Formats: sequence, structure tokens, C-alpha cells
Amino acid sequence: MRFWLCLFLLQSVFASVNLAWAESYRREVNFEWEEIADAKGYDIEIRGLTKDGPGKPQVYKTKEALWIGKLTPGKYTMSLRSRDIRGVPGEWSPPSEFDVSLDPVKITLPAQNAEIKGDDEKEISQKFEWSPVGGADEYHFELSSDDGKTQIIETVNKTTYTSKIPVARNYQVKITASGLNGMQSESTTVAQFAVIGKKLALPKITPPDTEFVRELRWKKSEYSENYDLTLNRLNPTTKKWEKVLAQENITGDSFEFDPSHPGGTYSLHVQAKGKLRLNSDPAKINFKVVNGNRSPAAEYTALVRKSIDRVSGWYGIASYLITQITYRGETPETGGLTTTVALGGTGRLGGGFFTKDNKWGFLGIVDMSGFTISDKTRTYSSIELSGISRYVSGDRGETRLIAGLYYKELPQMIGTPSAAPGSNSNVSFVQSAVGGPHLGVEYWHSISPKLGFQTNAHGYYSLLTVKSPNGNNVEPRLSYQIGLMGSYRVTNQFTGLMGITHRIDQLAYRANKTGLSTQGTGDFDETRITGNYLSFYAEYGF
Repeated sequence: MRFWLCLFLLQSVFASVNLAWAESYRREVNFEWEEIADAKGYDIEIRGLTKDGPGKPQVYKTKEALWIGKLTPGKYTMSLRSRDIRGVPGEWSPPSEFDVSLDPVKITLPAQNAEIKGDDEKEISQKFEWSPVGGADEYHFELSSDDGKTQIIETVNKTTYTSKIPVARNYQVKITASGLNGMQSESTTVAQFAVIGKKLALPKITPPDTEFVRELRWKKSEYSENYDLTLNRLNPTTKKWEKVLAQENITGDSFEFDPSHPGGTYSLHVQAKGKLRLNSDPAKINFKVVNGNRSPAAEYTALVRKSIDRVSGWYGIASYLITQITYRGETPETGGLTTTVALGGTGRLGGGFFTKDNKWGFLGIVDMSGFTISDKTRTYSSIELSGISRYVSGDRGETRLIAGLYYKELPQMIGTPSAAPGSNSNVSFVQSAVGGPHLGVEYWHSISPKLGFQTNAHGYYSLLTVKSPNGNNVEPRLSYQIGLMGSYRVTNQFTGLMGITHRIDQLAYRANKTGLSTQGTGDFDETRITGNYLSFYAEYGF
């Protein structure tokens, strides 16, 4: 009866519990079974199994239903019998086979569920480490990525392994030890980790072409999958930024700008995100949105006006006028009349400023004119300082009113009376200078976003005597110019114009009485320079 009871209990033996390191080549093994009634002890017989069969038995005695021992990894059989109160043993149970496997591998690098931050956009060199297993002489290493594109299987005889692996992947590594008596680890050690890719590059936001904003776009960052954006508006009263909206996980490269948003200054922040990659820094851009109607028709009208619009802030001008002028000078003091034609021209440079709303501004101009007579070039200069006010005229037009002061020099030729126009023998030159108010008006009209035209009229009234040859004050005279020019907007900052300008510069001052000449009421020394100029003009905003 005791034999069969012992056999029944032996079949319920639970083995391989509480395994731990003992020595480099032996493992601690525990056997535990249910106690047999009236049993005062137990014998346990263990035999190693080789290719030639069971080895020499090793018998161990224990008083409890428990045995703890140390065995070299390998295959074994175990038999059990009980002893009664007299110490008489029962029959041996049939042998049961069991294995003493190697310890499981303990992975030390990378840590379980680690997130490894890579310093590259594509791949990193990753080192794997684990503790040595007693009795092991090699290790089976297997690495796989979640997308199945990376698969590494190696057998190594060291406790380290290094390989280059792609970033932005989840990985699983499996390691099993093998060695003594052909045994392996009782279980495969599995560790999981992720490799985080380098921070994504900034997305490049495309500035809106106009203030009629209906869509905002950006260029996708490499490896990015979606984007977070924040739209803010500058409160014109508090001068503080206020959040308008925030959106996450946008998969495209644009978003629609709500037409109900009011006009003003906006700021857009866009941040790129990607799977298992560090988010980019936020890309930022400020832009303006026009108030009121932002329909395509209104946008086209505004776009057409671009051919004549100036940018706000500082701007510079440069122009050149070239023609064959007609000169007429009369000096009653000498009884002389001098007339001639000559090649002449005027070069101008200037700078100005318009306020932010582009309505008010000012302009300063310095020019140098000249003509060539008798192989000599006579030059004279002028200066203008003016304020400018701009007014919208219809959908495509603009009127500019100009007012200011001017200073102008004019050369005078004094010589013997000429028998015919063009004779200038025995001519001498003197220089006069006058100043006074300057008034002007310009009308600009857009034909297309690039093309337009301009008409202008300017008057210069001489009231102030700066210099006259005989010291007498000047008499008021009106100099003027009128012109028609075509304009072409090369860029948003640069506009070029070309056209025809008709210009008359004149002055007069009272003649002195000399010799037998009689100083009459209308006796004035007078000079008039008339020209129809081919004009070139350029304007550049900074």
C-alpha cells in the first residue's frame, strides 16, 4: 500500500522551483512533495543521463518532504521512496526524467522599456550587454523591429553585442544561453525598447502673398507625420497676443484661414511631429490680414493696385532726364539777346518716408542739371523738401498732393545780340539762384499687378532771391514741369518708370540803368530754359 501511495505522490512532484546561482557550473534544485502518512523519512535517487544511458546513482536522505541540492546542468532521472517508523524503506518509484537548465539571461543594457534618444536622423550604433550565465559558452541573440524591416540573428560567445539599427522604431531583443551538456536557458529572456530619432527640422512656413489670407501653407519636414499649430492675433488695444485657435495632429501641409477672423496682425506657430522622433522647435511667422472684404474680387483689385503701391517706411528714388534744351536769355543792361540749343540732362537722387498707413510722408530730392555749349558743360543744381499726402481714387487710381520748398540755380548767358538763333559767340556765363514754394500733383493708375502709368504736374514759384548777378531781387516767375510716364513694378520693393516730361525753368530780376539805356517798367534780365525730356525714374523701398 505504501508503495502505490508513494508512486501517486511522486507523480505530483513540483520541480524546478526557486532556481538561483550557486556556483558557476552548478544550479540549486528544489524538489517538494506531499508527505506520506507514518513516513519518518525519504530516500531520493538521482542519476545523470548521458548518450550511453543512466549514470551512477546518487542517493540522498531527507526527513522532510523536501530536498534541496546542487546539480550540474544536464538531463537526469529521479526516483523516490519512503521509510517507515522502523526505518524500513519502501519500493522505489519508477524513475522520472527532468532537466537542469541554464539560468535565464539577465539583460543589463538596454533596460526594459527604455527609450533611447538617438543623435542621428537615420540610425545609431547600439550596444547590448547581459550578465554571464554559469555553464554557458555561447548565446543566441535575436533582435527584431516592430515593422519587421530589421531582423538580426547571431550566435556570440561574449556577453556584449553591438550593431547599427534604424531610429524611430520599437524593438524586441531575445537572448538564450547554451553550453554545458548541450543545455540552454530554461527560458528565453525578452526585453523591449524604443529608439527615438533626432529632433525634427523646422517646417518652413510660406509667407502669404497678400493680406487677403485664405490659406496658410508650410513645407513638410523630413520624417514628420503630423503638425501642431497655434494661431495668435495681436490685440490692437492691449498690444498683447491673444490665442485664436490651436489644432493638433494636422496630417497635411496647410490649413484654411477662417474668413470670419478679423483683420490685423497674426502670428502662426507650426511644430512638426513624427512617430518615435523628437518634436521640432516651433516655426514662427507674423503676417497681416486685411480688414473687411477678403473675397477673390477684392483681392484682385488690391493685387492690381500693387503696380502703384509703395511699401511703408523708407524708400529711395533715382531718375535721369535727357533732351536737347532751348535756351533764351535777355539782358536789357547790355541790350543783348542770346538764344541757343544744347544737349542737356538732369540727374536726381532722393529719399523719403511713408507712415505705416501709407497716407502721409515726405520726400527730399537733390538734382544736378547741365548742358554743353562750346565744348563746355554748364551745371546747375536744385534741392526740394516736400510733404506728400496720398488719396485713393477709385479702385485702381491714387492721387498724391505734394507741397514744400525748393532751391534752384540757373545759369545765364550774356553775349552780343544774336542775328539768328543758335549763335553764341562772345558769350559769358553768370549764375543765379532762387527759392520759394513748390506745389505738385501726381495721379497714378494701375493697369495690372505690374503695369501702370503716372501723370504729374509740378510748379515752382520764385519768391526768394538767393543770388543775382546785379544784386537786384528776383521778380516772381513760375517754373513748371508736366509729364506722362509708364510704370512697371519689378519686385515688391522696386518700381521703374519711363516717359516724357516737358519742363520750363525761368527767372527774372530788374535790370540796372547803364549808359544811355533807359530803365523802363518792364526792363528785366530774364532767363528761360525749355526742354522736352526723355525721363527715366526708379523707386526702391527698404
